[in-house]
Amino acid sequence: GTRLFDLPHEHRFAALHRVNWRRALAANMVKTHREVHSLWGVFASIHRVILLHAVLFLALLLIAVENELPTMTSAVIGSKRSVRFAILGLIVPPYGFALLYARWEVTGAARRIQSCSAREICRLLYHTAWSLMWCVP
Repeated sequence: GTRLFDLPHEHRFAALHRVNWRRALAANMVKTHREVHSLWGVFASIHRVILLHAVLFLALLLIAVENELPTMTSAVIGSKRSVRFAILGLIVPPYGFALLYARWEVTGAARRIQSCSAREICRLLYHTAWSLMWCVP
């Protein structure tokens, strides 16, 4: 048959009774409510904004506490300005892992099963290992 949206706009409602709803709402074509309406979906959509805010927040925080450094321990935050700003680089691995997980979460269960190959599993393990190695001091 014809697709519903191929019909003229004024005839679509009348043609709804002819739609094969089992086929139209098959699991491999439609995402679940959790996949569409979750915070992971929001993160996958606006991840660049979140990264920019996190970097700017930490950079300004490090600038703001510069005068208070004599009272803080240098082992925690570093004694030189370059060391303190190198801490900003530690944001990237957890951010990358969170982005990878968010995109995996909102892909859809049926699509994940279809694309679950050995190559994809190796890629996921590779990114996980690198994220963990960057986070360990």
